[in-house]
Amino acid sequence: MKVIFVPADSNIKTPADLADVPISVGFQSGSHYSTIQALEPYLPQDRIKLTFEDGMLFRRMELLFEGKSAATALFSGPYYFAEQLGYRKIIDTTFMIAAMINGDPEPEDIRRYFRALKHSATSTCARSSTRTTTPTNSPTASTP
Repeated sequence: MKVIFVPADSNIKTPADLADVPISVGFQSGSHYSTIQALEPYLPQDRIKLTFEDGMLFRRMELLFEGKSAATALFSGPYYFAEQLGYRKIIDTTFMIAAMINGDPEPEDIRRYFRALKHSATSTCARSSTRTTTPTNSPTASTP
């Protein structure tokens, strides 16, 4: 899971408040595409402003912590650091990673694996305690 974080004292409280705000993401990465997908129900595409200049994940986290980034998509360790330090979660995003198959596995084994992966991802999202508001026909957003 990825989350768009802002500083705790930010005026940004909802996904709609991210209109025209530079959001730091990785270029052509999961955070790039999942951020667009998560924000489309709240903002017209021309008001979603992604920035790619901040670099890799830990650098993006550092810039958020230094007050040089208004909003940043984080996951994994940086997600937990931001959460523990009190940064505000604005919206959760999710994505699936593509996979390459090596060797000659049984096709049914591959189908079972991807069914389990999909089940795990959807179950995790459904259990997330940060998701409390659901606009019609959209991904679930977290509220402060």
